[in-house]
Amino acid sequence: MTSIGQKLLLLPAFLLTLGGPGLAAATTYFVDAVNGTAGGDGSAGSPWQTITQAMTSGTLIAGDTVTVASGTYDAALGEVFPIGFVDGVSLSGPGDGSAS
Repeated sequence: MTSIGQKLLLLPAFLLTLGGPGLAAATTYFVDAVNGTAGGDGSAGSPWQTITQAMTSGTLIAGDTVTVASGTYDAALGEVFPIGFVDGVSLSGPGDGSAS
C-alpha cells in the first residue's frame, strides 16, 4: 500500500478522536427560581432563573438536560408562556410537585 493510501486509512480514526457533529457529550444545565439569576450561565453554581431563559439561551443542544429546582415558575418570575422547548432537550424536576 502506498504512503498516501495508509494516510487515508488513518484519517477516519483521527477524525473520530477529534469528535464531530452529533458526538458532543450531553450536558446538564440548571434552573432555580430562588437562587438563579438573569445573568446565570446554567451551571450548578450559577443557574438560570427561568425555564424561558434556559430555552432561549442558545446554549442547549439535543441530548442536554435542564434540571429545574423546586419553586414557582410563573410570569411574575419572568416566564414567558408558552415556553418554546429546544428539540431533543430533556426537562427534569424534583418529581414531588414542588416545582410549579
